[in-house]
Amino acid sequence: MGDRRIRLLHTADVHLGGGAEGVSALRAITGVLDLALAERVDLLLIAGDLFDDNRPKAPVVDHAIAEINRFPGPVVLLPGNHDCLDHGSIYRKVDFEAACPNLTLLQDPAGHHHHLGDLGIRFWGRPVVEHAPEFQPLANVPERHGDDWHVVVGHGLVIGDHEDSYRSSPIRPREIAATGWDYVALGHVHPARDVSAGGIAAHYSGSPVTWGHLHDTIGFAIIADLDPAAGVTIRKERVGAPVAAVS
Repeated sequence: MGDRRIRLLHTADVHLGGGAEGVSALRAITGVLDLALAERVDLLLIAGDLFDDNRPKAPVVDHAIAEINRFPGPVVLLPGNHDCLDHGSIYRKVDFEAACPNLTLLQDPAGHHHHLGDLGIRFWGRPVVEHAPEFQPLANVPERHGDDWHVVVGHGLVIGDHEDSYRSSPIRPREIAATGWDYVALGHVHPARDVSAGGIAAHYSGSPVTWGHLHDTIGFAIIADLDPAAGVTIRKERVGAPVAAVS
């Protein structure tokens, strides 16, 4: 646990450039940044699938860059299964760290550690390179280091500890509990969901895009307050306004 109070916004699964919801996704990323600015968060965390695939059109990429650059603080971005870090990744075609000076891309396939010393917070995450059953997003999370806040970033599906499954990118509750870190910020599941385990706070932020019958379960982002006295407090906040269902 860190020794200073930090507020972060956790989002994921924006799916910019995706299908019928493309316009809604563009509005959603704007809504995410509006929320981050309104809440005066210290940093912005995107836990995968910012883009719907690795072939977004240039105006979509430009929109993402412009929105991210509205935020004055640090931004941490993890590639997910839709925008995975393979040879054709959008993150290899476009230098987002150069385009967004405050952004750090978690890009080490073995697990990328990022330390923000001025805020007293550390991040660790494994980018998705291949979305397959063999990929384990929370494998080999390192031990805590120092008195900073510690946040794991992952993109995958939480399944039961003893569940036989061929699902790709599996995450087990025992892995969440074993991290010993302060917060596990997840992406991949579109409804916001609490998957805390073993006393470790772990949440899917869900997709910030809202439409139709899923109005009550998606269209949110998470505001996480990391407080030395109160610990980790999670607040789910609506992003923007709902849009009509697409048939």
